[in-house]
Amino acid sequence: MSEEHPPAGEGGEPEPGLDEIEEMCAMATPGPWFVRDLDDSYAMNLRAVSTVADTGRHERWPDFDHGELIAATLVQEPRYVDCADERWDENAAFIAMAREAVPRLVKEVKRLRQLLAAAVPGDGRATETSTFAYRFRSPLGGLAADLTAGCMSPGTEDGFFLQIGRQVRLIPPAGAHWRDVHWLAHGLAAHAAALLSLRPGGLTVRVTSFTYPLARYRPEVAALAMDGWLRQQFGLPDRGLRVAFDAGEGGYTFQWGHDTAPFSDGLTTP
Repeated sequence: MSEEHPPAGEGGEPEPGLDEIEEMCAMATPGPWFVRDLDDSYAMNLRAVSTVADTGRHERWPDFDHGELIAATLVQEPRYVDCADERWDENAAFIAMAREAVPRLVKEVKRLRQLLAAAVPGDGRATETSTFAYRFRSPLGGLAADLTAGCMSPGTEDGFFLQIGRQVRLIPPAGAHWRDVHWLAHGLAAHAAALLSLRPGGLTVRVTSFTYPLARYRPEVAALAMDGWLRQQFGLPDRGLRVAFDAGEGGYTFQWGHDTAPFSDGLTTP
């Protein structure tokens, strides 16, 4: 199946799609590649990218095999490879790194796109719901909540929703207590930027059920349950939302990672 290209840039040429990038990587000389510090025939520094690791001996031509070289970022005699900003070492390191990094990045982008396609259909229909069971054990018995939710595209909602950030929305469960809605919104806001990077068009999270035993619940648990559901659904990174039992105080302390305080503007994208 061919892959559609994004719109052309100012130069009029379309950017290569993921399949083309992957094909280019497969056709290139196999890695790994290494930066080599060498000398040309005039004993002047020569910086190159090679299929063989640097020996540290600073070999002078012809004491190295030209068949091992992939590219050069500095050739001084004659001076026909010498970038004006003098970043010969940095450019060589980037080329060598890209041989391994680009294929990994392509695979990761494809994996994330598959996750996103499964999570939010392109026609805007709500996805099938999934449930995340939040559990935390403590000497007091612990905390627990079950959150069931699905996703849809913004603009396809059929009623009330909360605007969390730019094109990130929340539909709370019917009859939810305002404190629960308050903390569900915080859990979603903590991941708003990451969700928009996966789906620039945005998405709406519809919570269809949020249940918990009253004896093992604090309203802040709603944020932790939303955090767990989003990470389970989209493979998002850990944002550091936590709870701990403070034996000295005999209660719970909640942590919100490196984010600003809950419900501040710094959590979401304007």
